[in-house]
Amino acid sequence: MPTATITPNGPTTFAPGGSVTLTASAGSSYLWSPGNQTTQSIIVNQAGVYTVRVTNSTGCSATSSALTVTVTSSTVPTITASGATTFCTGGSVTLTASAGTSYLWSTGATTQSITASASGSYSVTVVSASGTGTSAPTVITVNPLPSVTATASGATTFCQGGSVTLTSSTGSSYSWTPGGQTTQAINVTASGTYRVTMTNSNGCANISQAVTVTVNPSPTATITASGPTTFNQGGNVTLTASAGSSYLWSPGNQTTQSITVTQGGSYTVRVTNANGCSATSAATVVTVNSATVPTITASGSTTFCNGGTVTLTASAGTSYLWSTGATSRSIVVSNAGSYIVTVTSASGTGTSAPTIVTVNPLPTVTATPSGSTTFCQGGSVTLTSTAGSSYSWTPGGQTTQSLNVTSSGSYRVTMTNSNGCANISQAVTVTVNPSPTATITASGPTTFNQEEMQYTYRKCRKFLFVEPGESNNTIYNCYTRGLLYSKGNKWQWMFGNICRNSGNG
Repeated sequence: MPTATITPNGPTTFAPGGSVTLTASAGSSYLWSPGNQTTQSIIVNQAGVYTVRVTNSTGCSATSSALTVTVTSSTVPTITASGATTFCTGGSVTLTASAGTSYLWSTGATTQSITASASGSYSVTVVSASGTGTSAPTVITVNPLPSVTATASGATTFCQGGSVTLTSSTGSSYSWTPGGQTTQAINVTASGTYRVTMTNSNGCANISQAVTVTVNPSPTATITASGPTTFNQGGNVTLTASAGSSYLWSPGNQTTQSITVTQGGSYTVRVTNANGCSATSAATVVTVNSATVPTITASGSTTFCNGGTVTLTASAGTSYLWSTGATSRSIVVSNAGSYIVTVTSASGTGTSAPTIVTVNPLPTVTATPSGSTTFCQGGSVTLTSTAGSSYSWTPGGQTTQSLNVTSSGSYRVTMTNSNGCANISQAVTVTVNPSPTATITASGPTTFNQEEMQYTYRKCRKFLFVEPGESNNTIYNCYTRGLLYSKGNKWQWMFGNICRNSGNG
């Protein structure tokens, strides 16, 4: 039979966490109890009564005497946290093990306390006089920080009097700096660097990037007057705006720094500086004393014919200036045009409404004869005026356009046109030659030879001429009187181109 024994490699009494190796005597096979291990040696860390059955090569077995292993009882170590074990990124908690002589944390640390800043399950094995023990795990949860932005509703550079709204990303609570406002959005009207601290539902807070707000100052807009702002009509005052980059006046919309004002009213100016910021001045009131508008009185009709005049007289004042340059109260006008006068009086200076003077030209008038204006008594000529509205002939006073003239004289016509303007024609001279008194006085018998005759006081020379279709005619050239000729038994005198019957001879 084999000899079955158990040999421990150390004390069989130890603290929890300890162990002892039990080795059986030599054999071919082994069976431990409890546990049913079949190796020659076993490691024991639990208390109990241990035996081993040893079988040799012949198949014979023997069971050893019992060996008692005792594990002394010890307290299970604990972990104490210095604060919450759930916190935000960037936070930490200190974990401290219960007292012992040595420590081994799941992180590998061997100190009694460790600082945990990452999520995880933390445990510690503590060796003490009463044995070795491992704590229950402590779970650490680290929540991430929220992403925080402050978003501007518009430009963050603006003029005094403007604003911009800054809005935080959504969270559970907010805190703005500067200012300490706790709303999600704030209205900013002042220059500064603005941040928001936002806390989410996990209680984790983060701060946004800075938003810089620049508020440019508005210019000071004032108006300076060059003199009194109350004056009479015809006066003026210069208004000058305070310095800026551009200007806009009201009323008038002028864009210069200074304006000259001649009209009453309430004047303001909008001044814009180099930053593009504007301000509007207080109103400057300009008062123009009302003056009676001067009037012009005409001495007669202001529409007349060339050669006429009218006297224009201004209403009473202390000085006068006509559009012609005249400075008297009255002027005599003979030319067409628009006439105004500026009158200064105690109540101010005013300019009249224009008075229009119309000067109509005289018509051109002629008296045209229908034929020769020199003729013999018993003849006539018709004189006709240029067309018009009315006529007056001299001499005679006839009022027709045409005049039949039978008498000598110098004839003119006065014609009036549709404008009422009259003119007189050049004279037309009419000459009516008187007819002679034709008589014959015989100095002797009226029967005589025709070779030669003795006329009353002249010799007559005899000629013979023939008219076509008529018998021969005898002509006597009576040197002073003309030609005396016989035509058949009828004698006639010829004076130039005019013939007069003188009776039968």
